[in-house]
Amino acid sequence: MTDFSEELTRPGSEDDQVEISAVSGTGMHFPWLQEHLDAVATRGKKKKEFAQTTGACLSFIKEALLKHQWQRAAEYMCSYLQILEDFDSNKRQSATEIVWKLGSEVLFYHPESSTETFNTFADQMKNIGVLNYLKISLQHALYLIHHGMLEEASRNLSQAETWRYGEKSSSQETLINLVQAYKGLLEYFSWSERKMELSKLDKDDYAYSTEARNIVSHSWKTSVNFNALIKTPGVWDPFVKSYVEMLEFSGDRDGARKVLTSYAYDEKFPANPNAHVYLYNFLKREKAPRAKLLSVLKILYQIVPSHKLMLEFHLLLKKSEKEEHRKLGLAVLFGLLDFAGCTRNITAWKHLASYLRQILMQNHLAWVQEEWKSRRNWWPAFHFSYFWAKSDWKEDKDLAYEKALIAGMLLGKGCRYFRYILKQDHQGVKKKIKLMKKSVKKYSIVKPPSLCLAVGLPILQELQHQARAVPPARIILEIEELASNHNGGQLLFGLDSHLYIFTGDGGQPGGPFGKFGSVQNNGHSRFIISIVEDEAGEDSLGFQAPAHSAQTAPARQRHQREQRCFCCDSSRCAISHQAPVLPRMPSFSSVLCD
Repeated sequence: MTDFSEELTRPGSEDDQVEISAVSGTGMHFPWLQEHLDAVATRGKKKKEFAQTTGACLSFIKEALLKHQWQRAAEYMCSYLQILEDFDSNKRQSATEIVWKLGSEVLFYHPESSTETFNTFADQMKNIGVLNYLKISLQHALYLIHHGMLEEASRNLSQAETWRYGEKSSSQETLINLVQAYKGLLEYFSWSERKMELSKLDKDDYAYSTEARNIVSHSWKTSVNFNALIKTPGVWDPFVKSYVEMLEFSGDRDGARKVLTSYAYDEKFPANPNAHVYLYNFLKREKAPRAKLLSVLKILYQIVPSHKLMLEFHLLLKKSEKEEHRKLGLAVLFGLLDFAGCTRNITAWKHLASYLRQILMQNHLAWVQEEWKSRRNWWPAFHFSYFWAKSDWKEDKDLAYEKALIAGMLLGKGCRYFRYILKQDHQGVKKKIKLMKKSVKKYSIVKPPSLCLAVGLPILQELQHQARAVPPARIILEIEELASNHNGGQLLFGLDSHLYIFTGDGGQPGGPFGKFGSVQNNGHSRFIISIVEDEAGEDSLGFQAPAHSAQTAPARQRHQREQRCFCCDSSRCAISHQAPVLPRMPSFSSVLCD
């Protein structure tokens, strides 16, 4: 193909042009065309077969169309027309449609083409391909409509409407209905213009009532052209929409509702989201009950969860008294933002931020966790990456604020998107960022790690497993609480398998219980107490205190050993996994006061 293109552009000798030139209908010579058509399927062997030459020419036309080489395609079409002389009648019949489609495409885009040329070509193809008369007439009418020649298009459709050839088949009937519908669409256009002129008249004027009656009469005549087509299964959006508008204008609202309901719910028709959109808008104009609106939008949500009407669907669900509706309202917002085309929809982000706060205040954390579970692995990169934080802040600060608020609630304060927006020092959003921090702190679904994480799930599971074999609870240690504050009370297992009890410091010095309040005085009984199984076995009695401890606990229990050390106000603590474990006491990462 490349060699052939190069040869076409190379000027040939006079002998070549005399001996093997092919002349197109445009007067352009192709000195190498005949040679390649002869040898295209024979690898150099000249075999002048009709099917091979036409097939080669068709491939050249397709390549020219793909490269938008309209002049080259037009010149090849002049040679390809010989396909209409094929000896096989079936191939001749199919060739007519191919020639029409290729020729109309070339004439539509060719820079030197005119409507007169196109009309002449269309009329010739109608006479050659009788069985394709309706299809060609329809496409011819669309070409005329595209060029604003509405009267010519209507006249062309009127001629096609009355055309008959042989017995009327089902496919032919559908085409006739389509021709009538397009004719009705042209009449609808003129009806719309008259309706617009009517809106400029005074309703109290006599001319207004006269013109209104004429327009109603016009609408009834025009709507007849749509009746047959919209009953045939298919996607007829422009015709249905025009038909319903005329029915509403003439006052036949029941008829309009019936048409839209059938178009949306009839199982014979293909699934069409626009059908449900038209029905919803009609019911909304009719001020239908909320339940009907919800039923229509619920089906639309299942077909197109990213449709712009999903925001209205969410608001309707949000106002519902049913808990299942309010839960679905959250799923609708998450589903809308799953799509790339909605990532910058600030209205959707605002609704989600507001609704998250509302349902978390109503203690519906499980709803949020259910929706977030399937998105936690891909939403952070899809919505809340560092790149998007910088991009959103640069292009739309309000959008960045709403997304940062949601990122903080879903991912916690450690989210890079949230941290980036939080650090921005912009005068216009300082107050909003301050409110955002408070909201994230209050409504974040990410909680700080609990002590059970420090102990480790395997230990807890083992304790739960052994709990059935543990004898009834018994008291192993009692401590008298003489103070009303600083009493501690946390229990946890260390990495050395010891149980640690934090008792607090027993009050402040100088208070009513001041004599107990200074743990720096070794005589005061405020300790961190470690209890472990005694290696001595059954014969071991009592508890043993470390050497630095001034007191020894009473010998109440067996098989246990108590270790004490003094610590100031150790109400809460956490085990450090990195610091080494001492023989007697654990390493603590932090000790927080009461």
